[in-house]
This record gives sequence, structure tokens and C-alpha cells, in this order.
Amino acid sequence: MIRIALPFLLMSVAFSAFAQDKKTIAIMPFKSRMAGMNDATMIANTLGTMLAAKGKFKVVDRDHMDKVLAETQLKVLMASQDELIIIAQMVSADFIVVGEMGRLGSKMNLNVRFIDVGSAEVVLAKRLSWSDPDALEELLQGLANELSGEEAAKVAFDPKFGLHIWRGIDHNVCRARRRHQGRITKNLAGNVSINLGAKHFLAEGNTVGVFQGGEEVGEIELTKVGRSTATGLFVATTAIVAARPGMIVRPHPIRLAVATFTIRGAAGFDPADATKQVISQLKGSDQGCVLGKRRAVKKWDSMSDRRKARMGKKVDAVVTGTILTRRGRMVAEIQLVNPRSGGIVAQFSAQTK
Repeated sequence: MIRIALPFLLMSVAFSAFAQDKKTIAIMPFKSRMAGMNDATMIANTLGTMLAAKGKFKVVDRDHMDKVLAETQLKVLMASQDELIIIAQMVSADFIVVGEMGRLGSKMNLNVRFIDVGSAEVVLAKRLSWSDPDALEELLQGLANELSGEEAAKVAFDPKFGLHIWRGIDHNVCRARRRHQGRITKNLAGNVSINLGAKHFLAEGNTVGVFQGGEEVGEIELTKVGRSTATGLFVATTAIVAARPGMIVRPHPIRLAVATFTIRGAAGFDPADATKQVISQLKGSDQGCVLGKRRAVKKWDSMSDRRKARMGKKVDAVVTGTILTRRGRMVAEIQLVNPRSGGIVAQFSAQTK
């Protein structure tokens, strides 16, 4: 059986208000389009059991939920949000939690939504990522405690934890960016092809410099990126010169913004401190990474796609992260997200020694 750790975060303030009114919550079986559906169901069931044991909420009984699903012959994997809301109404739930699991590289991901049954509005939509398989029970219990209004466990906080996160960005992103060099392979009326691609840490909208005799003479804005090749439009910057096959190309530094980090499992710590430390390091960086937005991005998870697309004109990726406690140590699960496409540019874990 695969064991999965779940860095899972919902809005504790909202849930505290729900607890006062003894609202009813239905936790739907989590979807999984891969081997491991039993694990997805187990995670959802475990969260429901822990919440029920706290006695702060009315949690819909799992057997009753399964019976209703069987009677309606609804397949959760294929169900729409409207269909899930109808099921929630049938069991008199005020709110539902739904999620879908998948794998990205060596990490597991969970896209989770918390939905108000009455208004059909998504109160929270979040993409979660984790790699440590040993902390599932601790994380789920911490979540149940937090949602029930109990104080989370205190841990010692490294005041320079933001520097640990920055080192992870530098190792996994900045160095990967600056070590790559390629060449132009062809030029068709200004539409230029190069032998660098996604595996060389490039994405659509990025720019690469074109060099002649060691001097940058133009740049290419990439419009299509494959795994090992890319195409884009060439613009001369120093003189009227054509982009010829064989000319050297190097990626420009990746422009980053930093979203305010979220936190789970540690009381008395403001994650904005770590966010500020990362931004401070980026302000002094010009090798592989540069700061495209000087202030922290607030409410990234609830930001509209239109606003994210506008941000994509200024930055290539947004650093997002959740800071948690694992065995008394601070750990950050970090993702860099392309604001235009929502795709993950890079992801890694950072922790105190």
C-alpha cells in the first residue's frame, strides 16, 4: 500500500464559524485517475473520522454517503460539481470537500475544493503537492485539530528559514536556468527555432538572448516550447542583424514573483517573515533569477485567471509554498507556477537542518 503525506490547508477561520453553528460537512471520496484510488478514499475517510471525533461538526456518515451514491448510481470519478451538490443536498450537508489526486514527477498532487452547497460557490480552490510519505497521520490530525479550533503544536522556528527556501530556489531554478546554452537551428521569416526546450527550463513567454561574437545582438520571445526544442519571434536589439542557424542562444534570467506563504502545524509564526526573506534575496540576484515584482503577491489562490494572465506579462513564474511541521522541524513545500498557463515550472522541498 502506498502511504501518502497530505499537506492539506483549508480556511480555519471560516471553519471555526461553521463549528459554532454545528454545520454539516460531507467529505466526498477523492478522485484518482491513477492506480491508488483506495489511498485517495482512505485519505478522505481518515479526515472525516478525525473531524467527527472532535465533536465540533456534524460529519456525514461514510456508510450513509456510500449508500446514497450506490442508490443514485453516481460514479464520483465522472461526477460534475452540480451532481455532487445534489448528493450533498440529499444528505443535508451545508458544505462539501472534494478533491482529485494525481502524480507529477516524483511528487503527489491534490486539487481540492471546498464548496458551499447553498450557493454552489467554491469557497477555496487549492493545488497541493507533497513528497514525504511518512507524515500522513500527523498532518491529518493537525488539520482536524486546526479546523476544530484547537491550537496547533508549537515548534522552534529558524529565523532564517527564508534563506533555506531561497537556497532551494537557487539550486532548483536559478542554476538550472543559467547553465543552459543552445543554438539556432533554423529561421523561417523571423520565426526562429532553437535546440532548447522545457527540459532546459524554458516555457512559453520566456525570452532567450541571441549572441554573436560574445555580444547579445537580439532576443527571441518563445511562442511554442517542446521538450527539447522551441520556436519564437526574433527581434534585433543592437543592430539590424538576421538570426542565422548556428548562432548561440542563452536563456535570460527567469523573472519571479513570490506569493505570501501559507502555514500549517506551527503556532506563533508569521510566514510573511519567510516571504520577505526570499524577496530580499531575489532583490540582490541577477544570475539565473531576477525579481519581477518587488512586493509579495497576496491571495494568489483566489486570484482570477485574468489577473494572473496580466501578471504573466511581468513575471515568468510565481513562487508559492506551504510551511509545515514534520517531526519538530520546519519544512516548506515549494512550487513555481507559470501565471499564464497555471503549469508547474519547478517544485521542491526545503527544510531546516
